[in-house]
Amino acid sequence: MFLQRHPQGIDLNYKVSTDYSIDNDLIKIKFEIHNCEKFYVSSSFSQEAFKNWGLWDFDVVEFFVRAIGEQEYLEVQVSPLNQQFMLKIISPREVFYTPIDYSFNSTVNNKDNITQVCLELPNIWNTCDLEGNFFAILGRDQRNYFAMNLDESSAPDFHRTDLFKKL
Repeated sequence: MFLQRHPQGIDLNYKVSTDYSIDNDLIKIKFEIHNCEKFYVSSSFSQEAFKNWGLWDFDVVEFFVRAIGEQEYLEVQVSPLNQQFMLKIISPREVFYTPIDYSFNSTVNNKDNITQVCLELPNIWNTCDLEGNFFAILGRDQRNYFAMNLDESSAPDFHRTDLFKKL
């Protein structure tokens, strides 16, 4: 499915799509970014996901997920340099932590002006009854925000759990 672009961004011909599969043990996600010739990235981030606070200030794809009926959710990010970041959100912008005992795998491939970012993370809820949202943040000077279920307010808010959809 193609993600929708937030009206705040400018159209740089980006197209972002995602596909996913879920079973009781594993969540697999594939993002594809089309028509992106140069990414806004920083090599200063670590290969240790729990150290990459601020990764979202650069180009990333993101996945937010929780079990249906739960308050807490995971925020998972990957940059085009395959740098990772993860948060466990208890209460958006108030209570959260970086879960150092939980990890996921990611790969990034670039070919023919298409970047694929693939994630595999353990399904810590052991159920297929999950909800969430997919995002991409792209661009340096004028940020472009993409989402499966778009927040159309003046400034995008990815932590709107009321916009999570059943996966």
